[in-house]
Amino acid sequence: MHPAKTAIVITFLALLAAPGARAQTSDSAASLLPEQIIWKAMPSNLAPGADSALLTGALGKPGGLYTIRFRLAKGGKVMPHVHPDNRYITVLSGDLYSSRSERGPEENLSRYPAGSYYTVPAGGVHFVLAKDVEVVFQESGIGPTESLFLKK
Repeated sequence: MHPAKTAIVITFLALLAAPGARAQTSDSAASLLPEQIIWKAMPSNLAPGADSALLTGALGKPGGLYTIRFRLAKGGKVMPHVHPDNRYITVLSGDLYSSRSERGPEENLSRYPAGSYYTVPAGGVHFVLAKDVEVVFQESGIGPTESLFLKK
């Protein structure tokens, strides 16, 4: 992280861990139908037009696998941030645009259409946005995790 930048720590542990529909899991199976997913709005100053849903796992559990689904409205974005763990991202619908720049959503964008998969290493600055259509994507990782948003 650039020394002149400071980080704002925002953890979605409380937001995502709040009561709601999550996959019922055991050692052998998990199940959650689309209509059972409960979306929660993300903070509008950090992720305007973004909703998230914790599908399975516990974000604060050391060594625990988790999966989060995100939905970005047309024009929605998640501002530059980092995570302490590797993230594994699959685009489910729409065209997700992502950058590894600290400067903002219009620099060095990569387009990931539905069906794409990419990774972001632990500590890697990144942000995402939806340009022309709603985008749904899913992230998995191994906890504990949090989101550290950058502030100029």
